Amino acid sequence: MTRGIGIMVITLLLTGCTTTTSPKTHPEPSPGMSNVWGYARMVAPDEVPDALAPDEAQFSEFELTRYEKPSFAVVYLENGTPNTEPVQLTISNESGVCLSPHFCAMGEGADLIIKNETTQACTLSSPEQGLLIQIGPRSETQFTAGTSGSFELFPIRNPEQGAKVFVAPGPFSVLDDQGQWSLRDVDPGQHNLRAWHPRLPQTEGKIHLNVGETQRVDLEMGIGGLPKVSPAGDRSE
Repeated sequence: MTRGIGIMVITLLLTGCTTTTSPKTHPEPSPGMSNVWGYARMVAPDEVPDALAPDEAQFSEFELTRYEKPSFAVVYLENGTPNTEPVQLTISNESGVCLSPHFCAMGEGADLIIKNETTQACTLSSPEQGLLIQIGPRSETQFTAGTSGSFELFPIRNPEQGAKVFVAPGPFSVLDDQGQWSLRDVDPGQHNLRAWHPRLPQTEGKIHLNVGETQRVDLEMGIGGLPKVSPAGDRSE
């Protein structure tokens, strides 16, 4: 099996993607298919001066952003078949009525299950979905998101404790704790690869996957700086 050994660089106005050969630790794709994986990291805005050191007294009350990991983010392809496994949100009242997790992802056509674990009825609203529903105590409901994109769902009594849901139009992967993502057994050919973050502009670029190839694409997410052309490091962990 032949693997690409060249370095392909994709750069856009706000984002960058670099591609290298994948480590042998990743599984082989199924016959006739391809794999793509990588790491995603946040890029600090250029306008943040070095003078804002974390030990300065006037900034001690603020929580610093860790730019090396984007926390929750979704990497997906625009075309292909998405995962349609159902996703669940839970209503609890540990700190007032709230939905958890606060961020989640699902494939287009999948069902979103909402389970109310409290002893009171809860009314939820989603303006983007044209949804206003009441869920009885200790009961659940479900609905299918209409189109791809993101939408918010929040309790009427406590709108600050809602959830944001991303609906992917194709195969997708949510970053793990190390900032790694992986899409297995996707169709070979050219794809639009995108990364969605709840608070940052989308990262996007074109990739080409050969039959039987496992390709690595590292993504940068953020709002600072011009695109940089640089080879990806060999992270085989």
